[in-house]
Amino acid sequence: MKWMRVCFLSLLAFLALLSSTVRAEEYKNPLDPPVRSDDPAWTQAMSFWDKRSEDSNAKKALEIFKSLAAAHPDQIEPELWLLRANYYAGLKERKHKRAALLEEAVSHGKKALAREPGNYYALYWMVGAYSHFENLKEIPPEAKTLAAKLPRGRREIPVPADTPEWKTALALWDARVDRDKAWQAAEIFRKLTEENPKSLEARLWLTRSYYWLGRSGKTPEERKKIFYQGYKYGLEAVKLSPHHPWANYWAMCHLARYGELGSFVKKASLALEIINLIHLTDLEEPLYYFSGIPSVLIWSLADTNELTRKLVPTLLGIPADMRQVLKMAFVLEPNYFDVRVGFVKWYISIKDYRNAREEINYILNTPANSLRGYEAENILSQDIARDLLEQIDNK
Repeated sequence: MKWMRVCFLSLLAFLALLSSTVRAEEYKNPLDPPVRSDDPAWTQAMSFWDKRSEDSNAKKALEIFKSLAAAHPDQIEPELWLLRANYYAGLKERKHKRAALLEEAVSHGKKALAREPGNYYALYWMVGAYSHFENLKEIPPEAKTLAAKLPRGRREIPVPADTPEWKTALALWDARVDRDKAWQAAEIFRKLTEENPKSLEARLWLTRSYYWLGRSGKTPEERKKIFYQGYKYGLEAVKLSPHHPWANYWAMCHLARYGELGSFVKKASLALEIINLIHLTDLEEPLYYFSGIPSVLIWSLADTNELTRKLVPTLLGIPADMRQVLKMAFVLEPNYFDVRVGFVKWYISIKDYRNAREEINYILNTPANSLRGYEAENILSQDIARDLLEQIDNK
């Protein structure tokens, strides 16, 4: 009986720690639309929205946004918030309720764009909603048009005010095509986390740098070791900011790549945790890092069986044929080659060698520096594409 009591007390302690972690930080998302000050209902709505990790609060905020839209039919902000809140509610609901909420989100986005064509918040969350539409056989032309209007640019993590350590680390990082310099940058990021225990940026950069080191590792054993360490660093960032999409994204990337190098049983054992990390990212920033979640999943699923390739996206609310969703990535950023290499692997797995060669030709015939700041990643993708081309020679 004593051991049962110890286990019970340990469980209580763990739950208490988990609860305090979740309460530690309610993420303030810069992608959330602006609010107004001409109606006191906005203050009440945002007090609920800031605690949206509890579903009841998110629903209360949504109801107030509806009342604000009714009270101020000429204002764009209530429509933007109805888009955002319905998107959030849709992803929190089960599959049979999700579609209606996402369609509702898009309808409010259209109203917002009618008032202000090109509004960034409307464009962003509408594209995010479209990426989760069920049974999407092909991306609607409207969604492609919206995605094309979103600004293209760097997706890296901001840094604190200029300090010698950060400047040195980032200079080394910019030269990461030389892997020794990438290791040196990672070591500085690691020291910065020790010197600044509450610095989210330092931990994000540490796990981000480890992801590159894992991707560029020479052997599967080396890559697995680095990805697992990067995953642990990612969890440290998640602990600091449980709902921060970038923290969850990079932790998920490491875990997905780690699982990719393992057996089917290993992939299955990690699936639930990966899905949880994906879900938190999707709620707050579905298009993060050029193309969002599918660009990582397509790598992890390309070599699995057909049932797994359909089941996992369905559980995530992503159309089962992710190749259609990922075509949105080519609109958002056509020259981030990592996504295209994922396509190649997928095409090869289903013996569609014609499309595989078409993607490989694009990767090899487009300069690596066509995406400024990501030449290192693109060079690596080109090397992988050449290897894959050899694999399908004479097929």
